[in-house]
Amino acid sequence: MRHRMTMAVAVLLGIALVTGYGARDAHAETTTTTGSVAAAGSAGSSGSAAGAAWNQGAVSGIESAVRAHTPVFPHRTCEITDPKYTSLVRQVTDGQGSTVQSVVWYYGDAINAAIADCHSRGGGVVVVPASGSRDGGGVYYSGAITLLSNVDLQVDTGATIKFVRNPSNAYYPVVLTSYQGYDLYDYSPLVYALNADNIALTGGGTLDAQDNVGGGWTLPSARPGAPSGTFAALGQLSADGVPADQRIFTDDGSLPATIPVLSGCPPQSRDWGPCASVRNVPPPRGAVAYASTFAPQFVEFNHSADVLVQGVHLVNTLFWELHPLNSRDVLVRNVTVDDTAHLTDDGIDPESCDDVEILDNSITTLDDGISVKSGRNRDGRDLRAPAENILITDNTFDNPSGGSASISIGSEMSGGIYDVFATGNTSGGDGTAYLLKIKTNSYRGGVIQGIYVRDSTMTQTIRGVLNLDTNYGESNPIPDTDVYNPVIRDIYLDDDNTTSAVTTTRAAIVVSNADAWAPFDNVVYENSVFYTPAAFQSAFTGEGAFFSHLTIRNVRFVNPQTGAVTIYDTSPTALAGPVTALAGGVTVPLTAGSGTVTAIPADTFTISGTVPPDFLSSGGTVSVYVDRDTTPVPVTVSPAGSFTSGPITLNNDEYWYLGRHYVAVSLADGIDVATVVYQLSVP
Repeated sequence: MRHRMTMAVAVLLGIALVTGYGARDAHAETTTTTGSVAAAGSAGSSGSAAGAAWNQGAVSGIESAVRAHTPVFPHRTCEITDPKYTSLVRQVTDGQGSTVQSVVWYYGDAINAAIADCHSRGGGVVVVPASGSRDGGGVYYSGAITLLSNVDLQVDTGATIKFVRNPSNAYYPVVLTSYQGYDLYDYSPLVYALNADNIALTGGGTLDAQDNVGGGWTLPSARPGAPSGTFAALGQLSADGVPADQRIFTDDGSLPATIPVLSGCPPQSRDWGPCASVRNVPPPRGAVAYASTFAPQFVEFNHSADVLVQGVHLVNTLFWELHPLNSRDVLVRNVTVDDTAHLTDDGIDPESCDDVEILDNSITTLDDGISVKSGRNRDGRDLRAPAENILITDNTFDNPSGGSASISIGSEMSGGIYDVFATGNTSGGDGTAYLLKIKTNSYRGGVIQGIYVRDSTMTQTIRGVLNLDTNYGESNPIPDTDVYNPVIRDIYLDDDNTTSAVTTTRAAIVVSNADAWAPFDNVVYENSVFYTPAAFQSAFTGEGAFFSHLTIRNVRFVNPQTGAVTIYDTSPTALAGPVTALAGGVTVPLTAGSGTVTAIPADTFTISGTVPPDFLSSGGTVSVYVDRDTTPVPVTVSPAGSFTSGPITLNNDEYWYLGRHYVAVSLADGIDVATVVYQLSVP
């Protein structure tokens, strides 16, 4: 019987550090059998060790909170084809600036008037009927639709709202929104709410953003002298701490007469839902407008609460499709999301939200199916609440060719992401790369903690089940701002299986980038079946697989060509004694622990330690990394297990230096890996 050694874990500045040492009693084992294993043949989550990690109490709490706040509306209807709104229906050209134009009947003013009527009368249901449109076929053309409190916009089965391809603030006015995690004022999302409570978008009808017609939006020309509102410009405004009410992006770079400004919002750590008030006021003195280069989100609820999206079909999006933002108590149920036009079509993106349930949806995208976010870089750190208490259940994901994940965490996660639970989901499509992708980088800050995925089936993956990346490409790098420690910890996958149809040749876990000074902490993958010809240890070969604690338990790899089954289980991996630094003739014991920075009397030194002899005899290796250098320091290891590094010199003048350096000792023996990080200071 193999013993399990306890590895104490501490956290300092978000870095997980393994402490303690002791005898290592067993090498990681794989047991190879012959025959085949059914894709669903692993143990169920209820009886597995990870069942203890799955927090059913937290899951039930999310369900209870969301269901208790599911919107309820008065029995009052406002139908947009009512004669009282007839005078508001007019003809416009759809496709301004496009080579594909048509004259259509425009219902945007009628829809927004019906919403305002229902709202002013205490709430109700605004009906978009399947018949009655002047364009026929149940098609109603509109610009931005703004939902107000206590109103359900019901798009009946057979009805379609098509959003005119006219990127003008006359159709899509300037509102408070977000673009890839940065706050700004820009084009209104196609369906939008700000500071609303008890709202819904329901029915069996369709909302069509028309990105598949005439090349989608054709942005207008900017007025002479207007600065270009590029992503780089927006990122610089954020990095410089420019307030959101001075980040104004408009159709041609002209300032709007007014902008909506929130006041009386909750403290940042709990800034979900409505604020005390929203007022339309002139832009602040000295504000400059930028000519926008962005396409808006499809559906966005900002600073709202008690939100329901149910039954509708969202097609042909311009950008992210369903984007709850700074909101709480959100239920997305039985929604169909369908776009295959471009690679920025995330399906459902809860950003800086609390208590969100995403249930029984069909999501077809090229980008991530669901992506949990919490703001980007300084905006996320300084302005955003975390995303937390997210439940993703019984959804079907299809990615035809995009190469993305079904569920993604990040990369805009600077406000923190906590307690995301996913169960009963099915993934497929030739472009599905992962079931779960977790991505961040050193520009972000923030913590990703408590991600639980279980009871899922992948009918296709071209890469793996889990992807981890702490150096995800920064599309808007601001020089010398990548000073934050990526933190990814407490990741649990249980009973997540592939079928024999998958075409991957990789191992189940794919580490795109990892940092020795910020290892992944407490990653558990168990009770699962994965079809691949690869060996699991191929995921951890070479440099770069840094985990402070990795557990693989009862994971079966099935070779689809031969049917051979290999069962993988990790064994604990740890140092066999203390690690010391030798600096200027002085030996200094090093401590890996929360809040511990060991002072070294000189900036050049060596470190020494010990590993169990059987670790070496089974092929284990010892590597030492310093700060952000990806090349390991040379290490000499004796047959008895003692090791000593080559000289290490630390430099306090690095731009990212914040009072401590990092020396990581990384142990690797097949799938048994462990990285211990020591934090040091030098004169």
